[in-house]
Amino acid sequence: MYTAYFGFDSKPFRSKDPKGFYRNINLDAACADILDGIRERRGFMLLTGEAGVGKTSLFHRCVAEAGDIRFILLNGADFDSSGADFDFPDILDHLCTNLKLQFTGLDTERQSRLLLEAVAARVRRHQAVALWIDDAHRLPVDVLPCLQAFVETPAIPFLRLQVVLAGLPELASELDRPKWRGLGNCIRVRCRLERLSELETGLFIGHQLRVAGYAGGELFSPAAIERICTYCQGVPRAIAILCDTILLFASLQSERVIT
Repeated sequence: MYTAYFGFDSKPFRSKDPKGFYRNINLDAACADILDGIRERRGFMLLTGEAGVGKTSLFHRCVAEAGDIRFILLNGADFDSSGADFDFPDILDHLCTNLKLQFTGLDTERQSRLLLEAVAARVRRHQAVALWIDDAHRLPVDVLPCLQAFVETPAIPFLRLQVVLAGLPELASELDRPKWRGLGNCIRVRCRLERLSELETGLFIGHQLRVAGYAGGELFSPAAIERICTYCQGVPRAIAILCDTILLFASLQSERVIT
């Protein structure tokens, strides 16, 4: 509704276009570390951050920037809804389905072998395969050792499936506990996304407006940005939701500047 009123080409805080990714030192470093880790066949990578700081957005950015990596997303909703019924074979099914492998009727051992052969074949064609598990803190804990064993099955690390565990900060603490020491020691890349500062909040808002095609003058006053930062506490998702709502109300009230 407000896009035409403010002269936007699209909604600035709902863009899925890769060019709309906001960048800062923290996000750039996490993206580079994960992509380097996959290309160097580090095996397991860990990405943590509070809800709404951009973990899923970083996944889409990694996909957009790495044509040599075949990413497969396993979303928390895929296994959280299944609860205790979700198990390691469900991960195998998800991987096989995304790689378009015929696995009907195969037991876990033969399915694993089929999948490992498919991953190795893609690697030989210069494409790594990476499983990105979003909301990994919701993953049943008994699944992780099975996943670790599967990843480490090929004797040659270069031929292995790569795994990115993305979740809340407590996931890092959980993996550091003695009972998970084996898996924790396998995680060679650890990244954490932080909240935005007040300065970065303003830069984030400005970036989203430019990506949406805004060419006018100052739309959000410094005081408004300060207030947004206070309310949203530097969480990009919250900033986007609030700004989207503010712009809607401003257009309904025929306001041209957000004060």
